[in-house]
Amino acid sequence: MLRRLEAFIDRIASVRVLIVCSVLLAAVLVSVQVLDLPWSLPRLKQISGGTGILDMKFHYSALEAYRTLNALGAEGRRFYLVRILGGIDVLLPLLMAFLLSVAITLVMRRSYRRVRWLKLVPFAATLIDYLENTVIAVLLLTYPERHLSLAAAAGWITTTKFVVYWCSCLIVIGWVVFNLLTARKRINSRNNRNAEINSRKVTVFPRQGRSDDGQTG
Repeated sequence: MLRRLEAFIDRIASVRVLIVCSVLLAAVLVSVQVLDLPWSLPRLKQISGGTGILDMKFHYSALEAYRTLNALGAEGRRFYLVRILGGIDVLLPLLMAFLLSVAITLVMRRSYRRVRWLKLVPFAATLIDYLENTVIAVLLLTYPERHLSLAAAAGWITTTKFVVYWCSCLIVIGWVVFNLLTARKRINSRNNRNAEINSRKVTVFPRQGRSDDGQTG
């Protein structure tokens, strides 16, 4: 399964696919975060009186989770469950995974095979994201019953999700920096080699000129 996914990413990875994924992800994020649409956070905040969602918090305790669910109200909880967890938050993690995975593949094209598995890290973040969605959905479906252990676990799952996503971004940034430093080192090495060759030519040709003058005389 993982080998098939890795092979598929290798096959589709290109600048064109990266641009398409970037545009799609940007469009989805704008529709969720900025625009007033039937699945957007601005619409939810209108319904709930300004309360956001648990997915956007870096961490939360069980009590904080239930305070948020209570503040959402019945209509807000239904919106959260159906429009966000059951709708847009199914597509968003997958888009994020493909974008980051393709980016990692492109920046690591010439890297050692033993680290090529890093392209799968974004999909690990997506699985964690889906696990988070599932746990929060259970909390919403069973509300007002309180499952404090499950709510506490949800907080740590959310934190882990953010950490793995950030690690995926750091892999891309780190490898871009590594590639730039490697390219700079290669250019400097080539320039030094050319300078050495030129200096040898400068020292050889005058001697040949003096030898020719002596023969002529």
